[in-house]
Amino acid sequence: MEKTIFYFVLCLLIVNLNAINVQSVESNTFLGIQAGYCINPNHFDVLPCPPTCPSFEPGNTTGYYVGMNYHLPFNFTNFGLMFKLNYFSTRFKSSVDLYGECAKLIIQEAENVLIRTTRTITYSALVFEALASYEFGNLKVFGGLNIGYFVFSNGKYEADIISPENLHFSNNSRHFETSRDLDDEDINKLMYGASAGLEYNFQIGESIFAGPEIFMIYPFTKYENDINWTMFFVNFGATIKIKL
Repeated sequence: MEKTIFYFVLCLLIVNLNAINVQSVESNTFLGIQAGYCINPNHFDVLPCPPTCPSFEPGNTTGYYVGMNYHLPFNFTNFGLMFKLNYFSTRFKSSVDLYGECAKLIIQEAENVLIRTTRTITYSALVFEALASYEFGNLKVFGGLNIGYFVFSNGKYEADIISPENLHFSNNSRHFETSRDLDDEDINKLMYGASAGLEYNFQIGESIFAGPEIFMIYPFTKYENDINWTMFFVNFGATIKIKL
């Protein structure tokens, strides 16, 4: 399925270029910036916890993105090319209550112990997109390929003993936490995939355009090596661009 999407988008880019004689058609270029909110709607359990655990709070990933874009529309046709470079800063947080056999994952000698565990991952990434676009008036539809690199990833793990009250961790506290930067053994820093979205532009000046955008990034690679977790993002934002 992923290869099918990859080759379909690649063919779309090639057909778009071959359908237009770039040298004979005068084109207008646009340079702009964009920013917005991003969310990873995938929910999953990041701990090896059986379904008999008392409660589970599924996690999601939220954050923001900022970047710049370059748009090359072709005159006498609605087709064009877009190139986008975005910086994403996001955080994932998930918690689960461990009881009985589940709690022994944390304290092996535990009996009738309730422990709340929380995992937080903070990361940032640079993502470059090469896109083909088609315009319906002020509405622009675009899709293409992307490649990204995680420039920073940090994992924080916390555990709190809820009951009994007389039990402590080895640090003589009912709270334990550890944090470290994630390296190549933990995660795949390089990702690639497909992108698609919509953009609506209003002309607010002689050569200035602005409007909302929504797009998704679907990687073909997973983020963590030991967990089937992909960085599927849905992004809501706004863009402003200048006609060069």
